[in-house]
Amino acid sequence: NKPYSIKSVSVAPNGLVAYTLIRGGDLATVTLHILDPKTKSEIGKPIARIGRVDYISWLPDSSGVLYVRGDEPPK
Repeated sequence: NKPYSIKSVSVAPNGLVAYTLIRGGDLATVTLHILDPKTKSEIGKPIARIGRVDYISWLPDSSGVLYVRGDEPPK
């Protein structure tokens, strides 16, 4: 059973939170989640297997989230 880590976090102007989870350090497991902390519920479905995320940012009106993917490590 591998532990999960939160890697990137960004709070929108309206309070929503975007964050990535990675399981056991494996980039193939990175998922992007959107959380409404007021209701403690997840918004929509997570985006799975997005790889390494270096940066998350919200649009100024909180209507969308952008993320920058980093280079994959050499194999």
